[in-house]
Parts: sequence; C-alpha cells; structure tokens
Amino acid sequence: KRERIGKLIGVGFAVPGPYIRDSGTFVLMSHVPGWENIDFAAQLHWQQEYPVFLEHDANCAAFAEWWYKDSASQHSSILFLCAGPGIGAGIIENGNILQGSLGIAGEVGHMSINYSGPLCECGHRGCLELYASTFALENEAMALSKKGVLSSLSPEGMSADAILAAVNQGDPLALRAFDRIAAALGFGVVNLVNAYNPEVIYIGDILSKAPQRLLEIVNAVVKENLRTIVYNKLQIKISHFEPEETVMLGISAMVFNNIVNNGSLVEMFRGNE
Repeated sequence: KRERIGKLIGVGFAVPGPYIRDSGTFVLMSHVPGWENIDFAAQLHWQQEYPVFLEHDANCAAFAEWWYKDSASQHSSILFLCAGPGIGAGIIENGNILQGSLGIAGEVGHMSINYSGPLCECGHRGCLELYASTFALENEAMALSKKGVLSSLSPEGMSADAILAAVNQGDPLALRAFDRIAAALGFGVVNLVNAYNPEVIYIGDILSKAPQRLLEIVNAVVKENLRTIVYNKLQIKISHFEPEETVMLGISAMVFNNIVNNGSLVEMFRGNE
C-alpha cells in the first residue's frame, strides 16, 4: 500500500518561451518546431479539480533562487540566466518578476550580439543563443573535431553533457569549444547588466555544469567590457541548485506562494480563475 505523503493543492507547469500569457500560445520553441500558435493553456482544461498555474521556465528558476536562497538578503534586484538549449532570463525586482506587456520579458536568447550574424529561427540575426547555447557548444566541438583537434571525445559522442564532463577533465577540444561559448555568454551578460542593472546574476542550466571555468571566463569578459564602478557593484554566481532541479523547485514554490500566501508573482491560467 502506498503511503500518501502530502496534499495536492495546485498544479504548476513551467514552459519555455517566448510564451504569450494572455493567449496561452508559444511564439517560438527553439529547435522544436510545431508548437507555434498551439493554445497550451487550453489543453489543460481537463484539470478542473485543482488550480493550475503556468510560468516561463526562466522565471521559475529565478523564483527558486529568490525563494529558497536570496529572499533574506539585501538584494533588491536579481537576474537568473538559464544557459541551456535556449537562453532565457528571469528578473526579480523588489520581489516581483518582470513580465512585460505580453509576458515575454527576459527572452534574452533572441538579443543580437552580432547584427550581421547568421539568421536565427526567430527571424533576427546573430542572436545570443546561436553563440552561447548547448547547441552552439555541440556545433563548435564538432567543427574543431573536423579540424583534427585532439580529444577523448568521439564525433558520435559530442553531446553537451559529454563535452561539459570533458571540460571538467581538461580535454583540449572541449576546453576550446567551451571557452568560446562561455565568452559569448559573457558578452550577453554585459548587455543584460546595461539593460537591467541587477545586483546579482545567477547562471544555471546545462552550461553551469562546468561552473568554475564558466565563472572565470564570463567574469573576465564582463570586467573588460563594463565600467569599473558598475562591475564592482555586480555579483555573478553559479546557481545554488543542480540544473535538473531549479525549474521544478521554482514552479513548486510559485504555486505554494500564490495559493497559501496569496502572492502576486504567478497568475492562474484563464479558465480556472
């Protein structure tokens, strides 16, 4: 007989973006075609017994950091940068998540760092995630392999996780590929600081699996490209949580916060109001 551990009070879904809150549809899901204009919220109408909440995954990650680790600090402004297959940011200012008019604030993966760069799925050129995502890491590693750079990795085994494990073991090819991607992420961070001026930036998701080298490279790029007075007031850290758990912790805390504490950071999806 299975023991019931607790009472279910609500259901939360963390979704990738850009996700339009009012219409419940995705503008774009990078590298996963076919989700555009699907009303995701409408697909959840089977769930009527409990309140259901939807939130952008980067916002969930930011909320996890704030709720479990940062709320007792003096930081009034934090930014969580998800660096994985896509790049997204969750921004919390004085306890409130920055949403924007459509709910797509923080879609920094589609911020250009090279206006004459390659065309992105979004229609823009030189987007950050073309240079600083796990897909960019895999492409860079494959390109180096074809050039004959020595590595313990086989061409068939160059997944992002394998490359990051090789980075931590000092593999020459993995280090060269990762350093280029980390530097590109650093330039993205420079733009984020100039745009949002957070006190602390937490970096999480898959690229944070090589934490020390990632921090070293990102910090070097940011220090070189920001005014000293701005850089000295900024903290850049790796997330407190494992990449696989951050978003789940965040959406769970958001559901609890909204239902129990009547918080304002999450909106109940339309139809269950």
